[in-house]
Amino acid sequence: MMEAWEKARRVLAAGGVVALPTDTVWGLVARLDRPEAIQHLYALKGRPGEKPFQLLIADLAAARRLVTPAYHLALEKLALRFWPGPLTMVVPAAKDLGPALTPAGKVGLRLPASAPLRKLIKESGGALIGTSANKSGAPPVRTYAEARALGADLVIPGQAGGQASSVFDLEEGRLLRPGPIPLEELLSALSG
Repeated sequence: MMEAWEKARRVLAAGGVVALPTDTVWGLVARLDRPEAIQHLYALKGRPGEKPFQLLIADLAAARRLVTPAYHLALEKLALRFWPGPLTMVVPAAKDLGPALTPAGKVGLRLPASAPLRKLIKESGGALIGTSANKSGAPPVRTYAEARALGADLVIPGQAGGQASSVFDLEEGRLLRPGPIPLEELLSALSG
């Protein structure tokens, strides 16, 4: 299995898109520094170009580099309680991240629970563009066969966790997508 993850690292470095199981749902990932991979990701999803993707990160240090410093403390409170795991935090992005990845000035960050995936992210610069493996507006794929049908450059075999992450806008203090972590727990962690 480690061979598949090493192959994924090489495919990503060459500008490819990889489909893989995560601790939440099946995902598609690409490197931030490969514009052709980002375009391929938009094409695979059939997603409008103005709708940004989230970033999967390797660790809290990577998150700090991608977020406006004013939000570091709040991000760390939630990260210490819920990461790694099924929480995507939407936060004001660091200015050097660029408008292509943050058209509204915000970025969604998630630290996955999968150790092999975190290792892949770390070996790919600390962050990967990530999105659920599906056509835009359709439910996430559930099986390896469905993931293969999407047309990614590589599909890593395995089983996904099954439920999409909670998406929480840290600036606005509201859930953008319900998931395994309820709003009350997020707000409690912030106030603690």
